[in-house]
Amino acid sequence: GVGATTAIFSVVRGVLMRELPFGHPDRLVRVWAANPSRDDLRAPLSVADFEDWRRLATAFDGMAAYSLVPTGLALADGGEPIRLRTAFITADFFSTLGIAPRLGRTPLASEHVDGSDRVVVLSHRLWATRYASAPGIVGQTLRLNDEPYTVVGVMPPEMRFPERETEVWVPRTV
Repeated sequence: GVGATTAIFSVVRGVLMRELPFGHPDRLVRVWAANPSRDDLRAPLSVADFEDWRRLATAFDGMAAYSLVPTGLALADGGEPIRLRTAFITADFFSTLGIAPRLGRTPLASEHVDGSDRVVVLSHRLWATRYASAPGIVGQTLRLNDEPYTVVGVMPPEMRFPERETEVWVPRTV
């Protein structure tokens, strides 16, 4: 009985009670739009609505948003083509979470504007498995959906948000 209880507690503690790998996790909140008349408590939010929320919010130090692409971006870099789990992020996404890249940097505000050069941040797992942890990956160009993207950073292994399987973060442009 003691062994089973210890095993269950170890799993619960490791999965549910582990502190988030972000700076000041006790200050992070997740906010959704809601439409109770349609029984939709996690309604999609437009970029314009998010920008209104950010502009009008006084209770938060910062706000950031993300959207997930079900099919992901296609990577064609000379190896076997694959679809990457992709998160499109707003400016200040990483700084709001309080997490810094392991290599390079995160996207600049100017890279969140239509017409700017395309940039991408890689997950640690993708960097390690696809690029053998090559330190020179920052500054390299990848072809995502047949468009050139410059790698500007690689996140640390503990960065697994908004999904555990997220492989790349791309600036959402306005």
